[in-house]
Amino acid sequence: MTVVGEIALAASVVSTLFGSSSKKKAARASRRAMEARAKITKLENARMRRQQIRESRMAAGTALSQGTAQGGGFGGTFASGTQGRVVGVGSQLTSNLSFLDKSQRLNDIASRQEIRANKYQARAATASSVASLGLNIAGLYI
Repeated sequence: MTVVGEIALAASVVSTLFGSSSKKKAARASRRAMEARAKITKLENARMRRQQIRESRMAAGTALSQGTAQGGGFGGTFASGTQGRVVGVGSQLTSNLSFLDKSQRLNDIASRQEIRANKYQARAATASSVASLGLNIAGLYI
């Protein structure tokens, strides 16, 4: 092999290793970004849950106060219309929280799949770099 060939081979090895290292760093940074987005989604979900609970309590309180006002005191609070409104508020809260739970589970699954995809892309990029190096070396001997 000539001196030029050896220099070309060394440059090829260095650039392949540098490219592979950079791809791994990029994949790691991308994974961290996805994990941060997943945490943000969880925080937003927790905030929405608290808001749903807060609104439900306010609606139940309003229903009870209206029932008391309409029923003329203590007996109105336990009237069937008042009880129905309070139960309806609780049922709506349960439905809303269930939706938020399902949404969070799907977000978790999506985040995990994005991280896995990113990992496999990094592996594929490394394999491609190694293959490129092999072809460069083979090209020097052909």
